[in-house]
Amino acid sequence: MSRPKNIIWLLLGIILIGGILRVWHLGEKSFWIDELLSLCHAESINDVPTLFTPACGNAHPPLYFLLVKGWSVFGDGEFHFRLLSIIFGMAVIPGVFFLGRELVGRAPALVSTFIVAVSPFYLLYDREVRMYSLLTCLSIWSLYFFIKALKIGRSIDWVLYTVLSVMNVYVHYHAFLVLLLEWIFFFSSYPEYRTQKLRAFLSQVVIIVAFLFWLPNLLYQLQNPAEFALDAPDKFPIFFLLWVMKPLYVLSSFSLGQTILPWNPVAILGAILFSVLGVLGVRRLLDKPETLRFLSLSLVVPFVAASFISDTMPRYVVFLAPLYFFIIAEGFFFWARRWVQACLFLVFLFPMLVSANNYYNNREFHILAHVDPWREVSVFIRKHAQPEDCLVAIGSSRPIGYYLKDFEGFSKPIYGTNYEESGQCMDKGSGRRLWVVAADPSVKKEAEAAQRWLDTQFVLLAARRFFLDSDYQMKTKLFKKDFLENRISVFLYGKT
Repeated sequence: MSRPKNIIWLLLGIILIGGILRVWHLGEKSFWIDELLSLCHAESINDVPTLFTPACGNAHPPLYFLLVKGWSVFGDGEFHFRLLSIIFGMAVIPGVFFLGRELVGRAPALVSTFIVAVSPFYLLYDREVRMYSLLTCLSIWSLYFFIKALKIGRSIDWVLYTVLSVMNVYVHYHAFLVLLLEWIFFFSSYPEYRTQKLRAFLSQVVIIVAFLFWLPNLLYQLQNPAEFALDAPDKFPIFFLLWVMKPLYVLSSFSLGQTILPWNPVAILGAILFSVLGVLGVRRLLDKPETLRFLSLSLVVPFVAASFISDTMPRYVVFLAPLYFFIIAEGFFFWARRWVQACLFLVFLFPMLVSANNYYNNREFHILAHVDPWREVSVFIRKHAQPEDCLVAIGSSRPIGYYLKDFEGFSKPIYGTNYEESGQCMDKGSGRRLWVVAADPSVKKEAEAAQRWLDTQFVLLAARRFFLDSDYQMKTKLFKKDFLENRISVFLYGKT
């Protein structure tokens, strides 16, 4: 396996497997609300001023949306727009191998690369119209050139590192956590790398100066958090239980993805296996102190720092997963016997394959907004709507608005309005019937109140519910928040 030709073929095979998994049924699911935010932001970019203007309540730098804007020239639809993210996700796979080869050696690097290729976690975030695959791609490659630049000191490595880092901070604000990690590692290893201090300093100056063009927008977003739906920082430094559970949840998501629930026996088996491999991997890395220090800093520094600036959801620290996989990959080589490694690897694959299967079958999603069947709902409404009908969305209006934006069946469609205005729509206008769409768990009580009020004012003509969540009672009990039995409910009311 150490021969260069074998390595190349193995790497190409892994890339092929990753590509097949990512493209499989790519356009099957409807856009979910975050993807529609991306498309809305991309549509708003028409010139340089609009490029440097926050849009659609989307609190992220503009580079990814500019790329989506360019990509839209060549096509449309779910498959087309998601394919752009897959291209970036595919570029992560060789990047993980090259970075891993520098840190842990060829064999663990190949194992880590394979884990990334088949990871249910990356299946979820590489296959959506969001910036997370690009964030991971730029983070991994910038880390690779950063390590190369420190070790070898070539100017080309510093240039590539700087360019990739500038691009990264224009993709997501959490890219600054990568820079923070790199600086802490640099100073912790300063005696060894002090000859690179000038180039390291100049690279950071260039990155900061380049970001100054966007800085006014960042300050505006921080001053208007409600407008951009900025997530509040975690409170785990205050609440100890959350301080413990949040990192465990993130590591669990890295390991098994977010399409297998924690109480699933397969998930429990996977958690135990990943824990054992992690401990064994750390023991092996004791012989590589610099690598162990780098990986430890990688998993601790960005996560802790992120908790003070936003909610550390797994997707916000998506770029850390490959570094975690390096530790797991080292665990496979704790035992020298090949048959032991092979058996362990087969057992290891089982929970990941179950989670991946759940992904394709829309089961056990932690965030069910990913599988809301908006396209199916719009087809149902188009089929049964009549001219002069009205439409009200309780909660988020963007998805139904997107899928019905070219539909002329409604004389006066209303998206996302207060439900009491629905009466005005029918009384003041010529509308005879009212469509009500409810789909947001955060406004579950409002939707129930709307239905009770409408039942007293009008006649319920029809009701249709989409996507049954069989786990909603268990989730409500354990997660202490509202979940919906059916993800989307559509009601049709009439005056008589």
